[in-house]
Amino acid sequence: MKRKPFYDKYRQRLGQVLGSPTPWVFLLGALGLGLIGEGTSKLIDALMENSSPTAAYLTLGIGVALIVLVVLFANLPQMMWSFVQAVRGVPKTAVSLSNEHVPFRKGLITLVSSGQFVPAADAMNHHSWAGVPGSKPTLTHCWLIAGPGEGENTSPDNAARLKEEYEARGVFVTIWQLQDADDVAEVFQAVKTIYETAERQFGLTQQEIIADYTGGTKSMTLGLVLSSLNRGVDLQFMKPNAYLKDGRANKEQGSQARKVDIRFISVEESS
Repeated sequence: MKRKPFYDKYRQRLGQVLGSPTPWVFLLGALGLGLIGEGTSKLIDALMENSSPTAAYLTLGIGVALIVLVVLFANLPQMMWSFVQAVRGVPKTAVSLSNEHVPFRKGLITLVSSGQFVPAADAMNHHSWAGVPGSKPTLTHCWLIAGPGEGENTSPDNAARLKEEYEARGVFVTIWQLQDADDVAEVFQAVKTIYETAERQFGLTQQEIIADYTGGTKSMTLGLVLSSLNRGVDLQFMKPNAYLKDGRANKEQGSQARKVDIRFISVEESS
């Protein structure tokens, strides 16, 4: 498991006390930059007048400390990117499957289906062993989103078996139990919370996580895809290796991970 930053628990406590970090980030950032500017001016004056630069160094130190505080306790690049996306609006997209190999990721979010064949198992296997049996797993954290149900081969039962199997291999597995597998909003919020947890508690960046939407209900798929697109996280699909004569996937032949190629097209470019 990736070691948490020493300040992580303090960052969480501040988040609970202060609420949204956005106003505090801008306030502390502006104050820090102002102090740095003032300190620089004082230092120049002190050097020109051959006087003590102590006050200048103190002002500069406080300004730098505030900037460091902002960088450590807030994901400023992500906040700025979210702001840019909000200003630009949600663009039109064209989606297709890529034939390129899906790079192994440290973090995986996947939907767990009911039944004997579970696509989530193939997705976890793809990222776990880097194609070399017995090697150290690339996958370190996995979130299994399961629908409701009781009994053998239900979504929760399959998720529990996957958790037991992969935690024995050294993968930290978390099961997220849904109340309603057809509630898109619930799935969207669940995935959003998972991304925030992955970044805050485990230090995983969005480039280190991928979301697999193969299994689950159609509503679960929609919620996962929408939340991942909103976050800018890569998507993948487990493409069957073979198909039956009626066009259905031959589940016994397994599947291969395929990255979803998302090309953003503006309204002006498509018109």
